[in-house]
Amino acid sequence: MWLDMNEAAFLLKVSRRTLQRQVAKNSIKNKKEGRRRLVWVPEQSTDICRTAITSDQKNLELRTKISDLEEKVGHLSHKLSQISDKADEEQSLIKIKDQQIEKLQQALDQEQELNVIGQRNMENLSNQIEAQRQQLEEWKRLTPLMARLRAAFLTE
Repeated sequence: MWLDMNEAAFLLKVSRRTLQRQVAKNSIKNKKEGRRRLVWVPEQSTDICRTAITSDQKNLELRTKISDLEEKVGHLSHKLSQISDKADEEQSLIKIKDQQIEKLQQALDQEQELNVIGQRNMENLSNQIEAQRQQLEEWKRLTPLMARLRAAFLTE
């Protein structure tokens, strides 16, 4: 492919002066079109050069992507540590709440036991009152009988 001196120097990765020396020695195929000097560059050289340029561009893109990903990883790591700290705090709060629940459950159990004891005491007191009432009624019933017996035996 025919290229001007500047393009050929760039693609072949040599200086323009080096290319001019090779043209002067006729070690490279060249021709003159008007005021421009053209140099023959084989297709393989341009492909290699284009591949190199493409590779450089891809490398730059990859480096950019890598730096972006590293930045995201850093951000996500920071976020993860914050979430982990928050989870630890919430875990400790859960333990405290569990302990409070356990204490409340113990207090509730104790209250239920006391209620059962109080209910038994109420039943016992109720039974005692009923027994005393019956005893009092029996005494009241026996008192007139006793009075009659006394009257009958004491008068003699």
